[in-house]
Amino acid sequence: MAENKTEKTWFTKTIAREAVEEATKALLAENRIDVETQTLLNNLFAGCTVATNTMVKDSEGNIVMKRCSYFEGYLPIDEFGTVGKDDEGNVKYSYQSKLGAACQRKAKTELANAISEADEQLEVDEDVAAWKEAKAEAVKASEEKCEYDGENILIATYEDACEAVA
Repeated sequence: MAENKTEKTWFTKTIAREAVEEATKALLAENRIDVETQTLLNNLFAGCTVATNTMVKDSEGNIVMKRCSYFEGYLPIDEFGTVGKDDEGNVKYSYQSKLGAACQRKAKTELANAISEADEQLEVDEDVAAWKEAKAEAVKASEEKCEYDGENILIATYEDACEAVA
């Protein structure tokens, strides 16, 4: 009988970081780069790993809070959607709260609309400088995050979240 396992074939941030680290280690060993360059390249992905304390559990071991990557703070677990189950059958939660995901979708839509408008305006007046400026402003605006305005209190640190649960 064949095993019912699925092989993970997607490219993750962790895989990218590990690939860069291996490549820079090999290049350094071959004297093709120096230590400073290796450090610089490795640091490109250093902050792109999953936070270690994303879940806050109560005294019974139930997940009661989770860190929202969009708002960069902890919210009650009911603020998050689910994204299936892990290998052990445990529920997996979104990395962003429902409100955070909505804010990100809105920013993405506004960016696409602003770029489309800039493209249309370029066809009308053929002002490349204005087109570049409009696109740059749209990108900058899309990178600004919304303030959390949900019903719950956003808790900034893991320690504070644990204290709030205790």
